[in-house]
Amino acid sequence: LPDTFKEAIKTRYSNEHREKLVREGEELLKNNDYESAIRFYHDLMNHELFFNDCLPYLKLAQCYHDVNLFEEELNVILRFLSLNIPCREMNSFQKALKTLAEMGYYEF
Repeated sequence: LPDTFKEAIKTRYSNEHREKLVREGEELLKNNDYESAIRFYHDLMNHELFFNDCLPYLKLAQCYHDVNLFEEELNVILRFLSLNIPCREMNSFQKALKTLAEMGYYEF
């Protein structure tokens, strides 16, 4: 098979698999299964399809916030910011930091 065809198949599989993982995480959150969601998103940070993606960090930070583990939320956000990964959701991280600062967990 030509390399371009192999790459097209690989890309399609990757996109479908990525979407499946995103749905799986959303289902955990929908069911308020935060313990499983925290493990899931923590593992997703190291998954090859999410290696340079802010989604696992964003969702993991949200999980920690929802269960009142604010120091863990802060650690996830700061870890993400230290990686310098481009992200369209950067305002969500900034908003979370502002909220954490208002709560006394972070200083700008």
